[in-house]
Amino acid sequence: MKKLAMIIGLSVSTSLISTTTLAFGLPKIPGLGGGAAANSAPAVDVDGFMIKASDTNMMFQQSALLLASFLGEKATVAALNTKLQSIQTIADPKEKSAQMKALYVEQESVIKATLDDKTKATEQLSQIQGEQRERVISAAFNFALGVIQAKDLVPSGQNAIASLQSNPMQATKLIGLKNTVSDLTGIVGSSVTALTTVPSLFKAAKIDAPMPTSTSDKPVPFGL
Repeated sequence: MKKLAMIIGLSVSTSLISTTTLAFGLPKIPGLGGGAAANSAPAVDVDGFMIKASDTNMMFQQSALLLASFLGEKATVAALNTKLQSIQTIADPKEKSAQMKALYVEQESVIKATLDDKTKATEQLSQIQGEQRERVISAAFNFALGVIQAKDLVPSGQNAIASLQSNPMQATKLIGLKNTVSDLTGIVGSSVTALTTVPSLFKAAKIDAPMPTSTSDKPVPFGL
């Protein structure tokens, strides 16, 4: 009887262990993971992000220049365009970003000065005809699209920065990435001008100028 009781007890204990293992899984062993998969950061395509951001930035700058060329003084705009072409040849990302920001400030001041006199700006726009009108409409579209795309890219850029900061092997990309996200944030700062002020100016000039509605919209070629 004693032997039978021991066998039954052992059987029950084994059954409980098996049930516990099935219900709760294997115990975690320190140093062998367990929660590692949950804590690992998702892979970030930094190079892909940088290409997209660079395209958005350049589209925005070029469209701002073209708008300025129709709304501002021709000589001033020509000088800005020369600077833009020069900036494109700069290899150092930090220097390129700094120069691009400085150029944008100049562009913004030209556009703002013109938009401050809405009556004059409306008259200037209403006088533009033919192919030139199509170009300025395209520039306004791309100007707004640049803002929309920048708004979409900034969170991805911030995630990419967080990912690189936790990965020493990618540290060399971090400075350029931070500069790029800063550039995009600057573009987002032009939301009111691009999405409200400029479209209202076209409306006042009785020019039908469609505006982008999402990041899936494609930029319209216009040339400089």
